[in-house]
Amino acid sequence: MAFAQPRVATDRVSRRARRTTDGFGDLRSAADEIVASHTHAESLHLAKQLFALDVHQTRMIATFIVGMCAAQSREALRFLRERVSRDADWRLQEILAHAFDRYCADVEYERALPTRCKLIA
Repeated sequence: MAFAQPRVATDRVSRRARRTTDGFGDLRSAADEIVASHTHAESLHLAKQLFALDVHQTRMIATFIVGMCAAQSREALRFLRERVSRDADWRLQEILAHAFDRYCADVEYERALPTRCKLIA
């Protein structure tokens, strides 16, 4: 699938992310801005690019983005399970919990329970 040139450059997002040293409010805000200005497919594509970077803050933004896309995309949910859940950084694991909580809220918690069991298995 071909994508238009992202309206947000990964290097610009990475620079913003590096300025965040405590907490994750601005990282969540950056993710919100990306998802609000891109399609879910574009957002997921950008998230995968951000997740590939060595900066943990950019991977945190990517995880927030993927969590916001997960209710509409099995690919996003699979990315959370197969890539994010295996990242050794404890900060990313905390954001994974937030991302999955977002997924659960979007699809309703009761419907999300079988997915939750697969994610933690």
